Amino acid sequence: MSDMEAYIQDLQLLNDVMRESPLAEKYAVWAGLHLGIVRNGRPLDGDLDADFFYMDSDIELFVQAIPFLLEAGFNKCFRFMANDGIIWEHTFVKGNAKFEFFRFTKTDGGRLGYYDFAFGPPMQQWKAYIDGPLAPMDFLGRTW
Repeated sequence: MSDMEAYIQDLQLLNDVMRESPLAEKYAVWAGLHLGIVRNGRPLDGDLDADFFYMDSDIELFVQAIPFLLEAGFNKCFRFMANDGIIWEHTFVKGNAKFEFFRFTKTDGGRLGYYDFAFGPPMQQWKAYIDGPLAPMDFLGRTW
């Protein structure tokens, strides 16, 4: 089985697991994975990095969902904490793929924001996007 085939199976597993977790319907696909779905109907070629986000108001639900991921074989890899002491990203790995969960917050002016991190030298950076309604989408035989 190729890395991409395993990644697709793990995405399906993640969806199945999260559907039963306290975070069900409280997280969304975004970034590169979302781009691949919109452009190609599948993950981008060679991109074994799935990005998801949840709202900071759902942090407790996310924390409660972590054991569901661990039990399904997703392993903790790293997390990024910003200068404010808040963890803004949790990364899990399974096989050769990463599954990243970003914590977003609503900001003034109708935006969703989060801290991201650049390396070499490491630095924290604030990013924000226009907030909009989320809609379910079908992908890999699952609803996201």
